[in-house]
Amino acid sequence: MGCGTSWTHGAAGRSRRPRRRRVLPPQPQPRRGLRGDVVAEPLLEVKGLSVDYEVGAGTFHALSEVSLELPAGHVVGIVGETGCGKSTLAHAIPRLLREPPARIRSGEVRFRGMDLLTLPKWKLPLVRGTG
Repeated sequence: MGCGTSWTHGAAGRSRRPRRRRVLPPQPQPRRGLRGDVVAEPLLEVKGLSVDYEVGAGTFHALSEVSLELPAGHVVGIVGETGCGKSTLAHAIPRLLREPPARIRSGEVRFRGMDLLTLPKWKLPLVRGTG
């Protein structure tokens, strides 16, 4: 499924401004724990995310194999020393890094089951809530 545009017609048959509708992907099947109980699917799941920056004649490895899960309804703080990759992580998850010089080398980022790293760029504003 994707995003579509629908036209609304007035009483005289004149077209009004297009109205965008967001279509969310189908909800994934629930995961089962070791005992067979249902485990909630994480809202955000990052697996093995690695990000590089091309600097001068070399490559700076900013993130290496970062993984995290964020269940729905929870709040997470990313803390660390200056230059440890907090901002790079925050920009890499919704694909807001400037490429180049940044490059997502590997990993997966799933939001509500959608793989954000393989999603077409034109769909990203819809996921971010800016489109």
